[in-house]
Amino acid sequence: MSERIKIAMEAKKVSQSELARRLNVTRGAVHLWCSSATKELTASNALRIARELKVNPYWLVFGEGSMEPLQESKLESKQLQIISTINNLGENEQDLALRLLKQISPA
Repeated sequence: MSERIKIAMEAKKVSQSELARRLNVTRGAVHLWCSSATKELTASNALRIARELKVNPYWLVFGEGSMEPLQESKLESKQLQIISTINNLGENEQDLALRLLKQISPA
């Protein structure tokens, strides 16, 4: 993911300092995100980075699809929180979450 963050920053001509300022985080935090040593990035920060750099969050996190942003989401804040939470789960937990959601959703 760190390589994709750097690619997006370069494509958008945004420095680490500038991204830190826009996201209201330290330059050190951005440096860690751009470091190949980092393996984890919270879903919330990944979404904030994708939004700020106007790139596809799925591409940023998983490296799949196009870097180009998706069409403007019409999801509500609570829906985005649900997606973000589920994205932080492992595959088995995601399957369980999906089954639970299907059970409690109206037919």
